[in-house]
Amino acid sequence: MTETLPRLLALQVCDQRIQQATRTLDTLQQSLAVAKEEEQIPVQEVQTWQDKLRASVAVEEELRAAQDKRAALTTGINTFLLHEYERIFSRRGGVAIVALVNEACQGCYMHLPPQMCLELQRHPKLTFCPHCQRILFVPIETNPPAGEPRSATKGADRYPPRQSRQHAKSKARTAQESAGTVLPPAKLAQG
Repeated sequence: MTETLPRLLALQVCDQRIQQATRTLDTLQQSLAVAKEEEQIPVQEVQTWQDKLRASVAVEEELRAAQDKRAALTTGINTFLLHEYERIFSRRGGVAIVALVNEACQGCYMHLPPQMCLELQRHPKLTFCPHCQRILFVPIETNPPAGEPRSATKGADRYPPRQSRQHAKSKARTAQESAGTVLPPAKLAQG
C-alpha cells in the first residue's frame, strides 16, 4: 500500500498529461489539414503555421516522455489494480484516485459510512468508493497519529473523564474527614 498509492497518483498525473497532449496534438493536426486543403496560405500566416508545427513537435516529445514514464510506473503495480485503475480513469473523466475528506469522497462528494472512514484513517489501505467506485485514499494531514491520546481528538474534552464509584466514595470520605465529621462506611454508602 505504501508503495502503490504514490505510484498510482503519479500514474494518474501522467495519464492526464497524455490526454491533454493528445487533445492538443489532434487540434493542431486538424487545423494543419484544413490549411493544406485550402493550399492558399497568405504569407503572414506562414510564420504562424511554422510556429504551430514547432509546437506540435514539442507536444509529441512531451507525449513520448509521458508515455515512457507511464510504462516505468506500471511495472510495480498489481495487474488487477492497474486494470481497475485504467477502467475507472477512462469512465470517470480522467480522475481515478480521489481523497477522502470530512467523510466524503472527493470524486462524487457523497458521504461515506463513518466506520469505513475510521478504518481508513486508522489503517490506510486502497479502498473503492461505494458510490462512484473511484480509488480512495486518506491524505496524510487528516490521518491522526497512532499514538495520539483520545482526549486530543475533536470533542473529547467537552466532558470531564468519568470517575469510578469507588473513587467518588473515597473523595467524599476525605472531604468529610477534613471537615471534622467522620461517618462510618455504611452511612457513607447511603448518603
